[in-house]
Amino acid sequence: MPRSSSAWLGAEAMWISTAGWAAAAKRKFGEAVVVTSDRLATPAEVLEYPLIKGGPKNKNKNKVVSFMPMFLKTFLKDLTTWKDTRNWEILKKLTYKKEDVAFVWEKHDLFTGPGRKLAYKLGVPFISYVHAPVVWEAQK
Repeated sequence: MPRSSSAWLGAEAMWISTAGWAAAAKRKFGEAVVVTSDRLATPAEVLEYPLIKGGPKNKNKNKVVSFMPMFLKTFLKDLTTWKDTRNWEILKKLTYKKEDVAFVWEKHDLFTGPGRKLAYKLGVPFISYVHAPVVWEAQK
């Protein structure tokens, strides 16, 4: 997954779909690991996503944001998302070899994660899953 385990709050159905696909892969191939930018998880653990970090939001921050023009809010949100997708230190914890991996499955996002590079490195198929068209979602 190209974002962290706390991402996509309000899109719990996407995490449920991910857990379902991972559970099916586990049943078929014997093991499945869901990798986010901050953790490795089993399909069952993903059912608890998104994990909430930090607690209640700062009310003063929301007041400042409410006065920003929409283009600036969008820019800052996209910049934060881009920055978060660059942090993939978690991949150093993966010790899989080509013979251990059947394929790499990655949810399509505005900024991609390392799925394609990982699949190429392992020499296995890469599957990009489009949960919903990103442009359409952004308009909503």
